[in-house]
This record gives sequence, structure tokens and C-alpha cells, in this order.
Amino acid sequence: MSGSYEQLVIERHGGVAKLIMNRPEALNALSDQMRREFVPALAEIKGDPSIRVVVLTGAGRAFCAGGDVKYFAEHKPTPLQTHARIKQLHTWLLDLINLDRPVIAMVNGHAAGAGANLALACDLVLAADTAKFTQAFVKIGLVPDAGGMYFLPRAVGLHRAKELIFMGRPVDAQEAFQIGMINRVVPATELESTTMELAQRLAEGATKAMALAKGVLNRSFTLSLEDLFELEAYAQGLAFATADYEEGVLAFVEKRQPTFRGA
Repeated sequence: MSGSYEQLVIERHGGVAKLIMNRPEALNALSDQMRREFVPALAEIKGDPSIRVVVLTGAGRAFCAGGDVKYFAEHKPTPLQTHARIKQLHTWLLDLINLDRPVIAMVNGHAAGAGANLALACDLVLAADTAKFTQAFVKIGLVPDAGGMYFLPRAVGLHRAKELIFMGRPVDAQEAFQIGMINRVVPATELESTTMELAQRLAEGATKAMALAKGVLNRSFTLSLEDLFELEAYAQGLAFATADYEEGVLAFVEKRQPTFRGA
């Protein structure tokens, strides 16, 4: 599987699609080309129901260095151009966040700026013990983008998020785990196998129910309790109508492992 992309690669591993940012010579910095390619790449993944889990990672020694600072220095975008670029980033970032299946960030190296926030936008984050996360924006006089001011305080708390953003210091994987920024720290040599094992396990599960739960959880910080109850009831009604629910109940009665289809 794969459309024709210059700076992204889609690999299929059973029910798992690995989406790879492929600019290793630039530490997978988000060029305009890569930003454009995310839109059709995510549409391609969403349009294939056999893909039940997505793993996002970077080629080479970095996850993603964020914005291409060298490009900015050479081209000096105007405020209007910057606004348009960020809005385009938001378009595909929302596609990623709202993807109706689990998305795992496999952070294989440094995740800086928008790259750090791209990882935080995923449903689960696994990081190599050599990885680092840096809210580097303030170091060049910018504010966080790519949803960092939304995701970071929800992960680590408001005051800690302010400290990390104001200081712009690197956070190693162990500290990131301790403060709730990521799910797991894995030895670098085991990151690929551990992440893909988790992805395959999820892909064999009731991914339709996961998608419904994800939709509610993603809104849980902004809804009142009453509104969340309403959305929860709606999601459960949809879940009761799925083939996976029927299979799950039947497998329970028959005392066997269920075979879910994500439908």
C-alpha cells in the first residue's frame, strides 16, 4: 500500500499502517511538502477499513524536529503567510486526531517544537530511552503551535506546561514518562518491536469500540458532565449495534477468545 509521496512513507503490517516522516537528512522537519502530503496520506489510511491501527514515526535518528527553521530564515514568511501555514497544519492535524482508530506515536529520537506536539496529539506515545521532547519555540521567539498549548497542559498540568514552554528545555524520555507526557519508555533497541507488538494487539481488538471511546475522551475536558453523559450514552448505543459487540458477547458465553473485525 502507498500513494505517491516524496516525504512520507506508508508501510502495511497486517492491520497496522506505519506512517513514516521521511526527511532524515533534516531530522524529519515539517517542510511545506510534507505538510501537504499528510492530507492525502491520512485520507488514504482513513479510506482503508482494513487498517485498524496507525503508528506514526520518523526515519533515521529523529522523530520530528518541528518546523523547518532554515527554510524560515531563508524565506522570511510574512505574518499572513505564517497564519496560512499554521492553518494548513491544523487541517491535517485534526484529521490525525479525529482518525477513527488508535494512533500510536513511536518516538525514536528527538521530538522538538511541532514535532513534540505532533507526538502528544497521538492517542498513545511510546518513546525510546534516548528520545527527548523539547518545546523549543521560545528559543527562537515563537509560541507553541501544532496544538501544544492544548495537549501539553492536559498531559502534565497547567503550571508544569508553562514551565516547559517558558524554559524550552529538553525533557528526556524518563522525565516525560514520570510527568505523564508519554505512556512508556522503551530501550531504543526494542522500541520498534515493542510498539508494533502493542499495535498488533490493538488491531486484533474491538477497534470500533476504541474509536467510539476515543471520540468521547477527546472531548471530555471541554464538555459538562451532563453533556458527556449524553455523548457516552450515544456512543454506547452505537457500540451495541456493532458486529464486534455481538462477537464479544458470543465469545464470552462460549468461553473463547473473541475474533473482532473492527466493525
